[in-house]
Amino acid sequence: MKNFPFFIFTSILVILQLSVLGAFFSPLRIPNIILAFVVCLAIRKGFENHLGWIILAGILFDIGTSRLLGSSALLFVLLAFGIDKLNAVSNIQSRRLLFYPSFALVIAISLFLFDWAGIGLWSVEKYFLSAKVVLAAPLRLNADFFWKTTFTVLGGYVAHYFLKKFQTNDSQKLFQQKAAG
Repeated sequence: MKNFPFFIFTSILVILQLSVLGAFFSPLRIPNIILAFVVCLAIRKGFENHLGWIILAGILFDIGTSRLLGSSALLFVLLAFGIDKLNAVSNIQSRRLLFYPSFALVIAISLFLFDWAGIGLWSVEKYFLSAKVVLAAPLRLNADFFWKTTFTVLGGYVAHYFLKKFQTNDSQKLFQQKAAG
């Protein structure tokens, strides 16, 4: 029961990412809030503590987007590991005034690396499954990518707010009060 609110939050993020956001944004501007969630977990609570949640979010994302199962989970784990090591050196969370710009920069770089590595994995997958040489289109840094990054950063701020609430156990007190009466 301790992780139930966290499970609900992860499930809502995956459902929101895969079904609802496509109705509001053009296909090239859909934010990757699952990636923002993974960045929040790596910065806020550490890589080792929530490795299972990172893998679960990646596998659910793969199932919903019909990618090769485990590819997004692998990329999320590698990004979270790198962010955790960066956080150990720079301690992003302890900086009061610079936290939000640093957080936005980490999300933007992670989104670029995730999209770039995703294109590479997709090319390798197509090459080995069809035995043809497939050249993938390069990642284009245009207005669509800018808006996608902006919306992902805003989603990261929202995910960070809720993870902060989960860490202070406000959600558990809320569920206990409603159950008690």
